[in-house]
Amino acid sequence: MWTSKFSIFRPIVKQIENYVYLEGFLRRPGFIQWKDSMTVSDVISLDEDILKETDLQYAVLVSENFPDGILTMRSFNLSSAIINKKSDKDPELKPRDTILVFSYGMPSDLDQCLFISDEINDSCLRIQKEL
Repeated sequence: MWTSKFSIFRPIVKQIENYVYLEGFLRRPGFIQWKDSMTVSDVISLDEDILKETDLQYAVLVSENFPDGILTMRSFNLSSAIINKKSDKDPELKPRDTILVFSYGMPSDLDQCLFISDEINDSCLRIQKEL
């Protein structure tokens, strides 16, 4: 009998399609099945999804334009979107959209160094020396 140290796994689905992805300060981040005419208020609820640290004034919708794959970003007021269902304040979602939800707290200097850009400024250097 022939044995091998390697196993071959084949993906069940080659590509996930028709989803919206929720990321950030939410109780239930992750993939949601996209449906026609779906809006932010359809996937995020004040009662079920919002954490006490969630910034209700600011969120970002990241959309992938087809077929070129160029990403566009649009900021919106999260509480206005949820409260004003199906209005111009409640962005309509497309397949493969990502909703980024943030906390209301300000990032520390170290967070700013890690996430804002590749540039290393004086405050980043001070933090690195202190670590």
